[in-house]
Amino acid sequence: MTLLFCYWVRAYSSAWVSLYWLCLQLRERRWKNNQTDLSLKRESLTMPRQKSKMTQEEKKVATFLTDLGIWWDFEQPIYVKDEKERPRLWTPDFYLPELGVFVEVCGADRRDYSYRQEIYEKNKISVIFVHTYKHDKWQGHLISKIREIHEKRWELIRGLE
Repeated sequence: MTLLFCYWVRAYSSAWVSLYWLCLQLRERRWKNNQTDLSLKRESLTMPRQKSKMTQEEKKVATFLTDLGIWWDFEQPIYVKDEKERPRLWTPDFYLPELGVFVEVCGADRRDYSYRQEIYEKNKISVIFVHTYKHDKWQGHLISKIREIHEKRWELIRGLE
């Protein structure tokens, strides 16, 4: 029960954690550098302490997203129902809050991701599976999938008129 509560707190308080973290960073920079300019680059707000838990493939994707200026959160828990309608908490590798998209980095060929993909589709959660080990063009694949998701969303919105 405690673990579930912790996941719930993390899921619903990530904005507050991010805000708290930003305040600490601003205070630390002002104190260290004794500067009045408190501007931070957006890329520096991707919570670097989380990179220590990442695999090499996840670090590649994190660096790519940061270079594009896309805000990401690592292993943001989400609630899904499995094939037997049982509630589950899963943590896809990346959540892109500005885009409302999750990214799952597939690091090895030996693991089958079709079950995960099936459950995400059943729950109507937009997840992009990135196979960095298969080819060098995974960056283009990621960008094209983001566009594809947003084009589908735009079609739904236009259908409301």
